[in-house]
Amino acid sequence: MTLQLQDLQISGGWFTAYNQFYNVDPSQQTIQSVDTVFTQDILQFTNQSRNRLIDLGWYPEGCYAEGAYRLVVYQGDFSGKLLYQLDSKDKQQIVSEINRLLLQITNGYL
Repeated sequence: MTLQLQDLQISGGWFTAYNQFYNVDPSQQTIQSVDTVFTQDILQFTNQSRNRLIDLGWYPEGCYAEGAYRLVVYQGDFSGKLLYQLDSKDKQQIVSEINRLLLQITNGYL
């Protein structure tokens, strides 16, 4: 299986710490066959001027039945205040939320 990164609308000011968010829908089959995709460390962006961290992972790692994406936004870093959290198996919902959050934070609204 050839993996392609998921297209995202990344506005200016963001630093990508890591990005392994592939255009693969979660299912029992894909999680078993592409186990490196559904981990706790899928995607992480930081915006220093806005003092925000966006992080995406799959929890529990590698488990479809009980698992889901977890998208979070922190003030500063993981030791800062949790500003937002969304848990969902719906990849399109996660993509839409990441794009919305990137723009909202860039514009100073979160």
